[in-house]
Amino acid sequence: MRFQIMMALKDKPMNPNQLAKHLGVNYRTIIYHLDILEKHGLVTRMNKAYGVPYFLSDYAEKNWEIIINAVKTSRGEK
Repeated sequence: MRFQIMMALKDKPMNPNQLAKHLGVNYRTIIYHLDILEKHGLVTRMNKAYGVPYFLSDYAEKNWEIIINAVKTSRGEK
């Protein structure tokens, strides 16, 4: 789910409600995973206001290939 969120945000910034609709999951699920991604510096937002879009952090953008390879490895892909 976290990787799906990151993939969606790579295309364009979205707020949690938009992400929930885009990915077809519950809003609370999105919030839960966004909190974890934000805590680890992979997504960011301008401020804490309601409805503010999230986007990939500079760190995630710069290390995108490493993230892709980590996901492939965790899925047993080569």
